[in-house]
Amino acid sequence: MDSSSALRSRMGIAQDRFFARMAMVPVSSPCPFAGGSMDPITSPIGVTVKNPLALSHGWSLELTCPTCQKRAKPRVTGWVPSHELHFGNTPTIYSTLHCGHCGTDLKAAAGDQLVELFSPVAIPAENRLLLFLFVAALAGLPIGFCLFLALGIWLEWWSSAAFQWLALFPVLAGPLIIWFNRRVATLRQKCPCSQPDFEFMGMLGRSYCHRCRNCGDLLRLRD
Repeated sequence: MDSSSALRSRMGIAQDRFFARMAMVPVSSPCPFAGGSMDPITSPIGVTVKNPLALSHGWSLELTCPTCQKRAKPRVTGWVPSHELHFGNTPTIYSTLHCGHCGTDLKAAAGDQLVELFSPVAIPAENRLLLFLFVAALAGLPIGFCLFLALGIWLEWWSSAAFQWLALFPVLAGPLIIWFNRRVATLRQKCPCSQPDFEFMGMLGRSYCHRCRNCGDLLRLRD
């Protein structure tokens, strides 16, 4: 077996081991598009822990019904995942909302209120910094590694077969994405009232809109 074949074989074994370990970890889907479970994670030893990426869907604000014109908190009967992709200030409501008096669907009214509430809300500076670092790492590491390999080939440290190591970057991107999403999720654990209890109200473009049930603080995040 030549050196390039041996290198490909070692890379394949490393990838197989990584995906085997990932398959053993129970993960609930934090993304409203996926429609996965928002339930807590139960470990193999029976210990239940809260999924740090889970979203608490809900709507605790009053809405005006376009049919009966009554203003009250809507009746929330769960939530439905969506595969729609919106940008700018276009709202996406995932909770199933109906008027408690006449049963009218209130998603359109909730979307209008979401735009009114969260359009002036800026993405936190810490979130913007995390997003910048994530994009820089995702794009900069492969480019830097390519330059390093090219320098090694020019100095005759190794052959052009070393570029096969670039196949490892798709594997490394997974842990990087998980790290980024977990760091963004920690921002929901902070609130001026010191008792953070954020409900996920929907999305405005590509940003997640949260409101604290205790003090009404608004939080807009990007992941």
